[in-house]
Amino acid sequence: TLGYLVLNSSQPVTGFTSLIDNLTDDPSMALCVTGGGTRILIPSSTDVGPFRSSLMVINLSASSLAPITVTVRDSGGNIIGQDTTHLIPQNGFFSVDDLLTSLNISNNYGPLEVNSTNGAPLAVVSRIYSNNHTSGFFQGQDLP
Repeated sequence: TLGYLVLNSSQPVTGFTSLIDNLTDDPSMALCVTGGGTRILIPSSTDVGPFRSSLMVINLSASSLAPITVTVRDSGGNIIGQDTTHLIPQNGFFSVDDLLTSLNISNNYGPLEVNSTNGAPLAVVSRIYSNNHTSGFFQGQDLP
């Protein structure tokens, strides 16, 4: 099942998720996202060799749809792929298992940016994984 969990507390709370590949015992961990932004950077995405990048974008707004633009750049900052077709419902999410392949990008890597085009707050996380059963997470960083 694909989804996300929201924690609310009157006291400070810290959360994390852990993913352990049962074949290789390779562990990876992602800390909880504590807020959102409208322009989010993931420092690296890939479609090189055995490595791929997934993407999950959560609309944190309970009242507004979130039209998003996903832009992937190469290591020189040039746009190599862009998607403007997704409209995330209130409190909903968009997820893709192999982002760069879905954008017809192969054998390339670089940062990606997710923008909320109407100002709805977003939370973004990406997992880089390989067919060798290794993985790690990138949390989205809010850009000014």
